[in-house]
Amino acid sequence: MRRYVVGIDPSLKRAGITVLRLDDTGVARPKVLRDTGYSLPESAGYDDHSDRIAVNSRTVYQILDKLPVKPELVLIENMLPPKDGNFSHNERAALWYGIWSGIKARGLPRAVIQPPTLKLWATGNGRAEKEDILAAVQGWWPTIPIANHDIADSAVCAAMCAMRMGWKLPFPTRRRHFAGMTTVHWPEALVAPHIDQLASTRYRGI
Repeated sequence: MRRYVVGIDPSLKRAGITVLRLDDTGVARPKVLRDTGYSLPESAGYDDHSDRIAVNSRTVYQILDKLPVKPELVLIENMLPPKDGNFSHNERAALWYGIWSGIKARGLPRAVIQPPTLKLWATGNGRAEKEDILAAVQGWWPTIPIANHDIADSAVCAAMCAMRMGWKLPFPTRRRHFAGMTTVHWPEALVAPHIDQLASTRYRGI
């Protein structure tokens, strides 16, 4: 039986999308590691910004729709709070809710992860730099190229989904991984081990 989970980092210039599959040994392995998006000149108008949102959202939808079966869980990284006078926050919010709406319309179980929790889960440091997260994810699957930190962020989201579903991960599970799982409001109807069952595993270090 084919099984998939999905992680999404909904950025404008380069959104990351990761699909993990459950391999024959019960371990989570990447099936899709993609990014989508592009920069816009300062002279870009409303149509240009709208087009970028549409392109990024559509790419996510296409990846979801091409899977042979529906993913069992999707985790999307939340937006950072807006900075004063930051116009791009409106655009990021439009993209975020556009992707979320598409996931909801497909009836997929879904949840949201806060950026500091993502960083802590991946590296042990809630203020980790993007390069630190990329290095951590590259260590999980050393034979598979991880092109950039946006894909790495989405891979962390997908790995958290895999852990929530009770799949094995390609790295030692530590206390911080379970602690991070408990901060996410997972779908109540999720067909997965109860989150307390995950705590029965022996965890090593932080």
